[in-house]
This record gives sequence, C-alpha cells and structure tokens, in this order.
Amino acid sequence: MSELFVQIYLPSFNKTFDLKVSSALKVYELKNMIYTLLKSEVNTEILKKSKPVLCDKESGAIFNINLSLQELHLRNGSQLMLI
Repeated sequence: MSELFVQIYLPSFNKTFDLKVSSALKVYELKNMIYTLLKSEVNTEILKKSKPVLCDKESGAIFNINLSLQELHLRNGSQLMLI
C-alpha cells in the first residue's frame, strides 16, 4: 500500500491542505477526511448538505466517489478541489 501527498483546494473557504493519504483510499473516504479537518472551522453539516464533489483542480473533471485514488491514477503532488 503506497502513500501519496495530494493538495486539496477548497475555493469556498479559500483554503489549501496538503494531505498524506493511502493510494487505496476511496474518494468518499477522502471527502470524510476533509470534513474532519474542517470541523473545527466551519459547520460541516451545512457543507455535507450542499453535496460537494471532489474534482481535478486543473481540468475540473469530477471524480467517481467509489474509485480509489490509485484507480484514478493520481500521483504525488496531484491537486484536487472540493466544490
């Protein structure tokens, strides 16, 4: 099981996080990690109700939440965005 360093950008909060995660992590699990990170700063229940999606920051391609980061061919330094 390899690990990746990915960058997550949240435009609605103008915040960027660098995370070290397992490449076997599913996209929906990564979203839950992001919610946990934000819990101390914002009401994440409101965020969850808006049904944000995780996508590639450069292309805007929306990721399937059931795929792992490895299946999406993400690598170290990949930039993602939660919109």
